[in-house]
Amino acid sequence: MTNEDFVKKTNEIREKLGEENANLILNELNELNNDNLSMNNDISQITKEKEDLNSKYLSSIETNSKLFQQIGVQNSNISIQKNSQIMQPNIEKEKFSFSSIYDEKRKF
Repeated sequence: MTNEDFVKKTNEIREKLGEENANLILNELNELNNDNLSMNNDISQITKEKEDLNSKYLSSIETNSKLFQQIGVQNSNISIQKNSQIMQPNIEKEKFSFSSIYDEKRKF
């Protein structure tokens, strides 16, 4: 419901109640009008932010796909081999023994 529709409905309520009775609930009706206006503003702001985020998301997908096309990514190029030098560097491992951490006087 738009703010104009809401104000129209509250004004109809005021008319049906009459001037005397409408004055009894005037504060509540004004509070409802203000809350409705605030809620409608929040909804429009959130909707705008959602649309902006969605357009940024779609733009980033398009940009990323163009980048992948430029570098020519293929499934075979991105497969990682377990035995590659990058994944497992070839480092010789020495056998560990507790006696190697102590000197001849049995100190670290």
